[in-house]
Amino acid sequence: GISIGGTGAAASQKANLTLESGTLITENYIRPAISSGGMGIKTLGAGIYMYYGKLTMKSGAVITKNTTLQNENISMVYSSGAGIGLNTGTEFLMEGGEIAENTAWGSGGAVCMGTDFAADISVTVRGGLISGNQCQQGNGGSIADLYGNSLTIGGSAYIPYGGAEKSN
Repeated sequence: GISIGGTGAAASQKANLTLESGTLITENYIRPAISSGGMGIKTLGAGIYMYYGKLTMKSGAVITKNTTLQNENISMVYSSGAGIGLNTGTEFLMEGGEIAENTAWGSGGAVCMGTDFAADISVTVRGGLISGNQCQQGNGGSIADLYGNSLTIGGSAYIPYGGAEKSN
């Protein structure tokens, strides 16, 4: 398998990415940036970021210990989707595997569906484990859908309660 660690795996516009057994995406991080005009720029997806593409996760693939951080110089601008960040026009199918122990400063410890005005995002979780993820300031320790997109959970998917308000 492959192992990715550092600043994350990015799949750009219209990409199709399949995480096969043995894939490990771990210990990646992102933090909000400051634009040339001094405004905060929200960030999404420390482990994987998808924009107009399709992501499929299969049994034996692992996304773990990724973190979205706060930028101390910017207030109220969050980085979200520590494990996976999905933006406009994306589809994520989790057939198996594990998304665990990811921490988002904003929303979506495991998966965040969108930032400002992101639409046409579809997440289907049919199998696998989503466990031990958390968010610090936002919503959704496991999965956060910020703008009314499509989320389906079924099959053998296991997402246990984590015992805290912002964790799973």
